[in-house]
Amino acid sequence: CRRELRSMEQITLLTNDALLRSEGLDAFPKEYKVKQSWGFYCYMSLLAVFVVYVTLGHPFIFYGELHPVLLVFDIVYFGGIFLFIFFQLPRSVVREQDCVVIRFRCRERRVPISEIAEIRIIHSSDCKAQMRACGVTKCVWGFPTRMDKTVYIFTRTSCDNYQLGLEDMEGFLADNRPRQEAPPQVLGQPAVADAAEGAAAGTQGAAPDIVMPPAGSAVPPPQV
Repeated sequence: CRRELRSMEQITLLTNDALLRSEGLDAFPKEYKVKQSWGFYCYMSLLAVFVVYVTLGHPFIFYGELHPVLLVFDIVYFGGIFLFIFFQLPRSVVREQDCVVIRFRCRERRVPISEIAEIRIIHSSDCKAQMRACGVTKCVWGFPTRMDKTVYIFTRTSCDNYQLGLEDMEGFLADNRPRQEAPPQVLGQPAVADAAEGAAAGTQGAAPDIVMPPAGSAVPPPQV
């Protein structure tokens, strides 16, 4: 039971119906910035060091010289990978009333609410939940730039799915959680209460009954 409770605390689910009646629906459109954590920068730095070693260090150490053809190939190959990662990094997410806009560095992707199946906020340390959410049939764009939590936007297609880390994750969750509606009132109860109060008030303020004398009896004259 404790393990199930911990798993439920690590997964936050926003369905399509919940997005249509969000708490912040009247305040949209609203932009949420993507956070670039130090862990992500360290990962990119290590990748850059590896690329420099493979491109320059390894040929010079083992061959004593740099081969121009191999150097050009490495620059084009690894440069293309870096450019792909750079341009696929999301910058921000804009929540509008009828859609979610994901802004990348080179393009924007507008996803209508009707096409969104669910939005999941999963802890980055919960690998089992991530594998269960994505599976092998979902192609997810973006990179987990936060090392603690990741937002997954799943659509009804296999290709248009996204992952990103927001700076204000709590604010995004508070604005998009379903609005709490007032509890319904039982019909007839206010009317019954009003009728009972009216009957009590009528009993207290009612005039006393007038007793008529029997026929043929003498009626005393009124006193002046």
